[in-house]
Amino acid sequence: MDELIQRVAEKAGISASQAEQAVGTVFALLKDQASAQDAQEIMDALPGAQQLVEQYGTPKKGVLAMLSGTVMGAFAKLTTLGLSTDQIEIMGREVLAYTEEKLGKEKVEEIIASIPGLDKLV
Repeated sequence: MDELIQRVAEKAGISASQAEQAVGTVFALLKDQASAQDAQEIMDALPGAQQLVEQYGTPKKGVLAMLSGTVMGAFAKLTTLGLSTDQIEIMGREVLAYTEEKLGKEKVEEIIASIPGLDKLV
């Protein structure tokens, strides 16, 4: 997971801390929105993803809690981390590419297609 966080930080021009939180936010969205089987496949294929979800996943209070588990909620959280729309797009591409490397392009495309609006984030 450190490799992905470093890639995101470098490509998006953000700190490692921002990259870690952003990646955790995306994996939390995937875990919330994908089928249970797909979510488990993602967590199994990406060591460290589950820990990021637990650390940076769904907030328990506030507006973000109401939006949690949605693409809109993830986007809102990413912007509160200080990421611009361009940086979010770059981060999304890197997460997508990394996940495809570990899980396979066909499976990742299937998961993305099953989550409304996710294609706008990744």
